Amino acid sequence: MVPHAGPDSRIFREICELGELLPSLDEAVRAPVEAGAAILWDAEAGWALQSPGLPSAELSYLEAVRQAHRVLYRHGVTADFAHPSADLSAYGLVLVPSLYLISDADAANLRRYVEGGGTLLVSFLSGVADEHARVRLGGYPGALRDLLGIGVEEFHPLPPDVAMTLSVPGGGPLSSREENPEPSGERPVEDTGTFWSEHVHLRGAEALALYAGPHASAAALSGLPAVTRNRYGAGTALYLSTRLTDDAYARLLGLRPAPVELVRRGEWLFAINHGEDERKVASDLCLPPGGYAVLKMHG
Repeated sequence: MVPHAGPDSRIFREICELGELLPSLDEAVRAPVEAGAAILWDAEAGWALQSPGLPSAELSYLEAVRQAHRVLYRHGVTADFAHPSADLSAYGLVLVPSLYLISDADAANLRRYVEGGGTLLVSFLSGVADEHARVRLGGYPGALRDLLGIGVEEFHPLPPDVAMTLSVPGGGPLSSREENPEPSGERPVEDTGTFWSEHVHLRGAEALALYAGPHASAAALSGLPAVTRNRYGAGTALYLSTRLTDDAYARLLGLRPAPVELVRRGEWLFAINHGEDERKVASDLCLPPGGYAVLKMHG
């Protein structure tokens, strides 16, 4: 913990200050973290995506999971990792990154979650096979077709250097809200999809974004859905048939950048300013860049 500069240094002094603080936070450590979202994680689904014979040798379950976590983290959303069989009712948002394998029971669990009012975001190559890696017949995304209100006829993996332009019906940037906001500034927002694309049919869902080009795949996919939304029970199920940029992913979820990380553990609030400017947090406390605070909240 001592840097090369020795103990007479800023880093070592800050480490000592943190060490003196930690014993006073014993009560906070025992309190549960309050997470408003969950990212589904299944190691067996990840291993299955490493199998030979899939449409692309570049498929990465970890990259899909990393993007889901990165987007939530950078926009101030505390997230748990949960297995597809877990009770998801406490979460307002559940992300499902490339969950290639899923059992009938776990698919039913996701349907119950959305029926109960949850918002589910599913990315490409989810629900394709059962827990024994047997591809489900009838079209993709297999066990999740009815929940998502779509059917996928074909996969179209994209070359590494290709981006497909996405158009939004009605104009404006990509959003899952009922009405897309107007683009800010003079330059319109142009969303793109990379790595993957699909021939998607709407079967009850609505298109939030369409494929528009410029890759050769656009000849087959032009005007077809790229991002969809389906009302299911009291909730909503979104589907991504391509890899969005982090900004577009966040806008789809209605998230804004959050330079100050705020995490609740019971009555305790942990705040860290990751930004370059001073920021005000609870109780009118101002945090300098890189500053942190631990506050005991009442009520």
